[in-house]
Amino acid sequence: MHSRVVILGGGPGGYAAAFLAADQGLDVTLVEANPHLGGTCLLRGCIPSKALLHVAHVIAQVDDLSANWGVQYDAPVIDLAALRQRKDSLISALADGLAQLASRRKVRVIQARGSFVNSTTLQLEGNDESIADDHTLTFDYCIVATGSSVAVPTVWQTDSPRVMTSDEALQLSEIPSSLLVIGGGYIGLELGSVYAQLGAQVSIVE
Repeated sequence: MHSRVVILGGGPGGYAAAFLAADQGLDVTLVEANPHLGGTCLLRGCIPSKALLHVAHVIAQVDDLSANWGVQYDAPVIDLAALRQRKDSLISALADGLAQLASRRKVRVIQARGSFVNSTTLQLEGNDESIADDHTLTFDYCIVATGSSVAVPTVWQTDSPRVMTSDEALQLSEIPSSLLVIGGGYIGLELGSVYAQLGAQVSIVE
């Protein structure tokens, strides 16, 4: 299989490049290991965290009404399963939208993990039906947009469910009584704010 342009990675950089190249009339193939386009931002970063922050913000507004405006409400009851379902439905809807945009532009999307054989060939690992029998994809040009993944320092690598990355934290499997967040960047602060508003005692170390 050959494509004029191959994009390796289906996150914001990858799909934007694929759409632009297709709009210029080029034959484009986008290779993404995840079943959905969107990358970290959509699937396990910006979008799910902002959805949960919205819930936390509304709870904070209600608390402010009660504390400062004389409008009293009962304490909220958090249904984690329903909250997760709503978050996941938003992600799914946006991912489906990206898939439709790719289809309209005739961008060929292959679910596979790609690795370079040489400067014009990728080896594809996956079960996508569109993968050639020899599992290779040749190209004239390739844009590498593989993004990032969570890295856990060796000292914290453990099988304990009490130690989690931001990926697991966004799953909201439970609200612990206390939570220690290592890192005061925007990801740590956003997740810390969400868990605090949902009832956890949160400490952040930076």
